[in-house]
Formats: sequence, C-alpha cells, structure tokens
Amino acid sequence: MKHKLQIVFNSNSTDKGFSLVTAMGMGLVILTIATTLIFRASRHEAIASTRTQAEDSLAVAEAGVARTLAQMTKPENIVLLSLNYDPINPKTNKTYLGTDGIPNTSDDSTTAVDDWTSVSANSSPCTPGTGSGTASISCSDAIGIDGTYTLKAYRYHSTNKTGTFLVEGKRGSSTSYIAVTAAIDSSPATSNFPGVLAVKHLSLGGRSILGSNGNIYYDPISLGFGPSSGSAAPGDSNRGDYLNAISSGSTNGINFDSVAGKIFARKLEPTLSYDPPLGVTPVSIGDATGNTNIPSLSSSLTHYQTGKIDIQANTIVSIDTTSGSGPINLYVNGPITMKGSATIDVNTTNSPVNIYVNGSITVEENAKIRNVRNGGLPGKVGDLRIIISTTDATQIYGNACIQNAFFYSRRGNLQLGGSGDGCDSPGNTNIDGVVWVESISHTNTSSPYSGIAVSDDLSSLSDVDTSIGFSSSTRYKLGTVKNWRRYQL
Repeated sequence: MKHKLQIVFNSNSTDKGFSLVTAMGMGLVILTIATTLIFRASRHEAIASTRTQAEDSLAVAEAGVARTLAQMTKPENIVLLSLNYDPINPKTNKTYLGTDGIPNTSDDSTTAVDDWTSVSANSSPCTPGTGSGTASISCSDAIGIDGTYTLKAYRYHSTNKTGTFLVEGKRGSSTSYIAVTAAIDSSPATSNFPGVLAVKHLSLGGRSILGSNGNIYYDPISLGFGPSSGSAAPGDSNRGDYLNAISSGSTNGINFDSVAGKIFARKLEPTLSYDPPLGVTPVSIGDATGNTNIPSLSSSLTHYQTGKIDIQANTIVSIDTTSGSGPINLYVNGPITMKGSATIDVNTTNSPVNIYVNGSITVEENAKIRNVRNGGLPGKVGDLRIIISTTDATQIYGNACIQNAFFYSRRGNLQLGGSGDGCDSPGNTNIDGVVWVESISHTNTSSPYSGIAVSDDLSSLSDVDTSIGFSSSTRYKLGTVKNWRRYQL
C-alpha cells in the first residue's frame, strides 16, 4: 500500500514539473508573437501615418496652387505673369526651376532671379514692406490645421507663352511640391488699338469698319481738312466732323456712320520693318502659277523664295506649318494676282507665317488668302503677316477676301473695290484682320459697303503696338492649366 502511494505521488510530481515547463514555454511563444504583432502594428501605423501626412501635405500644396492662381487673376497682379521669380533653393544652392521651368535640371542657376520686386507693392514680392509698384500677393499662408503653403518660384516662358508655378505644401513632418504650368494669354493693353491705320489719309465711301477694335487713325495734316486732333467715339456730338474727314458715307454728317470704333485724327508712323531679313538663303521654288505646296521643313524657321504668284480658277497655293512645325518666311519677288476661286491657304496651326511681297497684290472675284488652323479653327491675326516692301497698290474686288491677317503696307495704297461679302466673319467684308497702310481709297460699286472687320482677339499682335509709340504695350492674363506634376526636392 505504501509503495503504491509512493508511485502515485512520484507520478503526480513529475506531471506537475512537465506542465509548468510547457506552460512557461507556451507563454514565451505567445509573448514573442504578441510582441511581433505589436511591432508590426506599430510599423503599419507609422506607415499609415506617414502616408496620411503625405496625402495631407499634397492636399495643402493643391490648395496653395488654387490660392496662388486666384491671386494672379487680380488686375494689380497680372504684371507678374510676364516676369520671373526664382530664388535659391538652400538644399542645392541653385534656383528652384531654372529657365526650363523644371526642378533639378542642368539649367538651374546659382544666381537668384527676381523680376517681381520692381513692380511689387512690397519690398520683395513675398515679404511685407513698401515698394514702388502695385502688385501684391501672399506667397505663403496657413491651410487648415497645421498646414502651410509657399510659392517657391515662378518662371515665364515667352516662346510658348506659358508660366510655371512651383508650390510647396507642408503638414506635420511631410512636404509635397507641385509644379503647375498654365497658359499666359496676352493682348495689346490699350483699348484704342489701331485696327485700321492710314499713315496719311483714307476715304471709306460707305465701306464698313467692324469689330470691337475697329478704331481708325489717320493723319489730319495729310488730309488737309477736318479736325486737326482729338477723337470721336460712336454717339459723340462731334462724331460727324470725323466721319466727314474720312468720307465715311456718300452724305456728310453722322447720318451714315460705318465705323464701329473711335476715329482718331492722329498721325501714327509704324517703325516695323517692311524689308525681308538679311543674310538668309531661301529655298527657291520659281513662279507659282499652279497648285503649289510650301511646307515647313523643320522646327526652325524655313525661308522660301518665289517669283510672281499668278493663280486662277480653283488653283491652291498651300503654305503649311504642320509638317515640320517651324515658322515660314515666304519672299514673293513679284506681284500676287488671284482670280476665280484661287486660294492661298496658310495653315498656322504650329507656327506663324510671314509673306514679304516685292510688288502689287490683286485679289478679285472669289479668290481668297486664308489663315486657318487644324480642327476648323480660325487662324490668329498675328500669325499671318502680309508685308509689302514697295509702293505698289493692293486692290480687292468682287467677293474676294484676305482673312485673319495683319496686312502691312507702310508705303502703299489699299484700294477697297469689293462688291460683296467674301469673308467668313459676320458682316459684309473683304478683309478680316488688322490693316496698317499708307492710305486707303475706295471704288464705288452698286453695293459699296463691304469693308474691313478688325479682329477681336489681338493677342498674337502684342509685339506691334510699341512700334507706333504706344506707351503701354501688353496686357497679360492667366489662361487654362496645361499640366500638373508632383516633384520631390
């Protein structure tokens, strides 16, 4: 009996030891697993927190972009759109954007760029103070709780007429950078832009000058009568005097007012060159008397030379910038004569075209010189420039049209003899665009009212108004956003 009890007690004692060791081992395993889970959870929480902060800082940067763009639409700040502001990044000791508007590229400079201070109301564009200009923006501000944005840099690209803003967003320990490129639209700043300019005198004879920029300038001294200075807008009490001076209608006075804009008795003498540039070797294509294709050959300026252009019926001369994407200069060494339904089609989708003419131009019947773009869009008036370098006259008859062009004949006469509407614009016109010539005369017809429609959009002519002595040259405006990119700096 005693032996049996001893066996029982010994067995119980052994079982107890085994259970304790097992329990302790399992506890250590569970503790290890728990610790691992805690570490993993902490790591995931840290990653999630980092991601959240990154998303938050990106949202702050986006809000900063919106505020910055909104400030750039204010009239006092639009002057900044054509100027550069690119301070030094302390991390790289170079500018943030450089001339290409892209961070961390080879064109970044060790010299800060600040064109904004000269026009700012502050001592510098992004700090308070008193400056000599009127522009005033907030380059840094709070966004929400613990968030701030800062405009780090801005670059204007005059070639493609865009501007790039670099904005930093911060929240907590996270920082995000966004570069936004937007279109920068431009137009002549004056509301009195000369849509029709006669260096000497003009006689409309009932022909219309249409459009919101349909202002006329003439030289009162060359004319010899009428007001010697000043101007008159539609409805002004002295309007009739100016209408009489330009022979607006067949009868004197305000009863026949064919001019949409103001009439100025003021001599303007453009200093724009009317001679082709020197030192170029153009591609010679001979006379253009049949269907002719004149393409852009590369992304650079292509020079062509032709003799006379004499086309009739349905003949087409095509000048196309879409093939090589670069601009084209065409030198016409002789007259341009167009009849029937002949057309000079100028596609300015990718680049502008200049046509220099060493001779007269005659466009009659249903012939047309057209400035077009892909997609059925009209060409911009400053992208097709017809420049006559001689004293020869330009004559327009029938239902002909010179469409969407800057027509410049500094020493020649323009004779309006159209008998019907030849252009696509509303109204009865034979020229759509801007006309600067020595003088304008008319030929009476049975329907002598087809005239000139001055373009409403003059943004492509922002370079010409300084040539006539206008003190204020260009007005800039923030356009549509072209692209948006996130950067790590």
